[in-house]
Amino acid sequence: MADAKIRKPWHRIGIVGTVIVCALGLSGCAISIPFLDKVIGSGTEATATTAPAASARPTPKAAVAGPAKNLATVKSKVALSPSEKKLWELMNGVEIKSGKVFSIKNWLKQNDLLGEQFKEADASHLAGVLSEAALRARMEVPERHIHEKLPNYAEPGFDARVTADAFDLLIYNTSKFSVAVRTKNEGGTQTLALEGNPPDDWTAPNVNVNKEVIEASKEVVVDFGADPAKAVKATDGKPGLLVKVFYKGKGGNEDTLVNKDFYAPEPAIAPRPPTPEEKTAANPNSAEAENKSTDAAQTTGESTSGTE
Repeated sequence: MADAKIRKPWHRIGIVGTVIVCALGLSGCAISIPFLDKVIGSGTEATATTAPAASARPTPKAAVAGPAKNLATVKSKVALSPSEKKLWELMNGVEIKSGKVFSIKNWLKQNDLLGEQFKEADASHLAGVLSEAALRARMEVPERHIHEKLPNYAEPGFDARVTADAFDLLIYNTSKFSVAVRTKNEGGTQTLALEGNPPDDWTAPNVNVNKEVIEASKEVVVDFGADPAKAVKATDGKPGLLVKVFYKGKGGNEDTLVNKDFYAPEPAIAPRPPTPEEKTAANPNSAEAENKSTDAAQTTGESTSGTE
């Protein structure tokens, strides 16, 4: 594969985790993009001067005039919980206008869903599916955060963590037409689709997901609390994962990297009891006291023997 080029200025995807591998070229979490303040305000798709009130409750509507074309459809990996079903139903009909940025946190706030009833897993699941649909519909994702471990509901490369206090998902509609979100449940399968009226020459990108498994290492550690007479059970390690999402190039053009996610491997831990030398090195004062006690006992024994 030819070296991939990276989209600018929106390719910098936020990566959150306990381990950030700079050598892999992974970015830090949220990236500040200068012209974001011009296109995003406090509303879900607001400009700096037209932000809707936080308590506004957008209702589903026919956001796209005329016969709409399906731009992208993504299926949920798992069945939705009752609380998730309500969230997805509420998302149905949301419009992302041309040139505007949609913030899922602002949308949740407008629907009074960032309080005690907020469920991180529910919001993150929806955000991940929405982010995948957006990329498959040639929209931009200027802000996205991932979990330290890939959740079971998330597709590799399209993980999106949303929290009530910090992490958001932003979708930027770079197209010259509005896009509507459609959610549907058919035969127990939940789908999220994006619809719009693109020009006749519009085509969906060819998306390629590359996954590289990072094998877990095995670490032997000294457990000073272990009983030498008993076997100490080792813990199982977990492999890590490096995921790269590309737009495939056409006509020999190089691929474009759009997402890169890294999940650090968890090493297998094999504890063992310490050797006598390691015990002495770890606690020399105790060893010195033990030697003095032994010397004293020997001296006492010798004195008693001489008296008899």
